[in-house]
Amino acid sequence: QRNHRPLEKIISEFNAAGPIPASAEVVIGCPAMHIPIALMSLRDGIEIAAQNCSLTGCGAYTGEIAASQLKDMGVTWVILGHSERREGFG
Repeated sequence: QRNHRPLEKIISEFNAAGPIPASAEVVIGCPAMHIPIALMSLRDGIEIAAQNCSLTGCGAYTGEIAASQLKDMGVTWVILGHSERREGFG
């Protein structure tokens, strides 16, 4: 049995937070495996960002997620070029 309690707690805290100012956008970058549950569970006004996106597109690239796949899930944001990726992958 999987333990989703930490994820459920974070989602609950964001959903219970006060109103989002009109001048702000709230976007949470979460691991790919949690994107579907986050998209289904977060309140309106909170968006999800993928933590990476493949440079190669769709195809036989094990473990990579293409932009078109993220878009199909409803993800409209992605974090590209963050320091951990640059350190490990150039």
